[in-house]
Amino acid sequence: MLDAFLALSRLVTGVRPLDPVLAESLLTRLIKAGLETRVLKACEVLAPLEAGEDGEEKAKALLLQDTVMCETVTFIVQLWYLGELSFPAKLEDRLPGEPEHAFRGLLWPLIHAHPPALSGGYFGHWTYPPDN
Repeated sequence: MLDAFLALSRLVTGVRPLDPVLAESLLTRLIKAGLETRVLKACEVLAPLEAGEDGEEKAKALLLQDTVMCETVTFIVQLWYLGELSFPAKLEDRLPGEPEHAFRGLLWPLIHAHPPALSGGYFGHWTYPPDN
């Protein structure tokens, strides 16, 4: 299932390569949240499209027809980019994720930023202009 999850993740995030160790951790989080059946279906339907020329267009068409699969893919994209899972809907019912999920989110290098609460600088570094 991990290979299919990686293929699906590459398709929906547009990022290659993806770290298989992080992928396994994110997949485990989805399973613990009760989304295993939904993720498995998305993998079965969408992962094979990753290798095709028009895989993205075919995936979009399929997702427009299936709102549950579309929601599932949204959860997967949220996990990869933000390290956050907005399932279940009630905040108090959600399982916390690993800090690594947030720190290694795909969003941060994309926007040339760091995750909140992770500055990487010394105390007071914010008072000086950036080096770059």
